[in-house]
Amino acid sequence: MLEKVYDIEETTINLLKELCFISKEAPVLTRPSLEITPKVVKSHQVLRKDNVSESISECLDINTANEEEWQQLNGIGTVLSSRLVNFRSGLGGFHSIAQIASTYGLPDETFTSIEKQLCLNTPHSTIRINEADSSQLSSHLYVSPGMAMLIIRERLRNGQFKSMDDLDDRVPFDTSWIVKITPYLLFE
Repeated sequence: MLEKVYDIEETTINLLKELCFISKEAPVLTRPSLEITPKVVKSHQVLRKDNVSESISECLDINTANEEEWQQLNGIGTVLSSRLVNFRSGLGGFHSIAQIASTYGLPDETFTSIEKQLCLNTPHSTIRINEADSSQLSSHLYVSPGMAMLIIRERLRNGQFKSMDDLDDRVPFDTSWIVKITPYLLFE
């Protein structure tokens, strides 16, 4: 089953199999909610997807925009706006505008055409890795329950993590995962 999970190296899978008991019952996970407070910067005329000229904010804050606000951008309909809001919610917010391009089903051309209308005025959530429990860690989209258990076990056995390098040295996660999760972890 673990072999089907993306971005996990074989050595990590083997370690997970040794250290973890995986229940057949699905865990009940809750994700922290992200309060939405729309911010409008300046206004200017744009051509909507239905070729109607209208005024929208010059800058759409990617961490506060609701589905309706996303839909004002050319190329973003109900499906993509829902995916963008859900992706953001699972992450605890976007850490960069470039991260929008990773939204499932968002064509590169669409991202390129809307990128200049996006801004990041509201910070994303972070996780205190040395204080978080398993459910808090696994509430993040990039952290599976198995990964959370590995982090907790290593922290209990060998003490708090001092840095991302320390985490990387002590728990054998894939480099691409380390790059994706780094902005979301605090080592205080």
